[in-house]
Amino acid sequence: MANTSDPILPPPPPSFEADDFPHVLESLGPQIGSYDWMWALLRLSTRRRGGFPERLYARLRRLGNPRRPYFRGRTADGTAFLGDYRDFPSAAYMVMPRWNDAIIQFMRGQYDVIQGNYLDLGANFGVVAATMARHLAGRAEVVAVEPIPETARRAAATFALNRLTNVRLVQAAIGDQDSEITFNASPGNSAIASVHRHQFQQLGTWQQTRVPCRTLDTLCSGMAGRIGLIKIDVEGHELQVIRGASALLARDRPSVLFEFTPALSTEYGYQAADVVEQIGAAGTYRCVVLHDSGEMSAFPPPQGWQDQVNVYCVSE
Repeated sequence: MANTSDPILPPPPPSFEADDFPHVLESLGPQIGSYDWMWALLRLSTRRRGGFPERLYARLRRLGNPRRPYFRGRTADGTAFLGDYRDFPSAAYMVMPRWNDAIIQFMRGQYDVIQGNYLDLGANFGVVAATMARHLAGRAEVVAVEPIPETARRAAATFALNRLTNVRLVQAAIGDQDSEITFNASPGNSAIASVHRHQFQQLGTWQQTRVPCRTLDTLCSGMAGRIGLIKIDVEGHELQVIRGASALLARDRPSVLFEFTPALSTEYGYQAADVVEQIGAAGTYRCVVLHDSGEMSAFPPPQGWQDQVNVYCVSE
């Protein structure tokens, strides 16, 4: 007879294992096209202007084939991915192959001194998670979490393109309760999908979808092995994610890297220090600020700081 005092866990959210990834890629095959002409024009303009040509990109997107929106791409370090020509992050990787390179190189370096599996929250279409999985092959497992169903399927295809076997993909949001929630996506920029409807770098109108939401404590309760590093990119929902991870943080004392956007924190009434304080409830953590350039500075950022940064917290 079951012990009635045992907690009743919610049903697991949709997930994909390594054997599922090739089937997802195959199902998306008829929707894959080629946009080499678009990338050639954008790269030329980028070299001339010194930055991503957003206006030109907006015009060129109108010339793509919406029946074949996907394409195969590759980052500077050789990680393959399934992009969408309508999606700014996909285009950014094609025009600037080292986009996000600072954060990737930083996390790779941390695995010289830490051990344990890697957890990627807000995995988008899987480039960072796939790059880390390639780096950690034979040493650690990767759990990638992405709430938007279409984006999660592209992440699965990205993992298939890299023939990864050490990745599990979960299609869910992460927060401070187990429930179903409304999630907001902005067509044209998969990187700013969020629980919240915000005004930060929005390229289009919001589209809403219902998705499962789980706490990290629930998600990781049945996972084998220690979590060594958690990357959090959840567009203003960082505090809720950490509030739902108290047991995991106390158990594994993982390092935590979370993106912090001052514009969002002002809109939602929290500061990076609030997130750090919640992490610190599990024990003593030392924190630094990681900039897009790869440079580090002391935490917290100076008062009035407006640039988006990542905050890295390591257990002492």
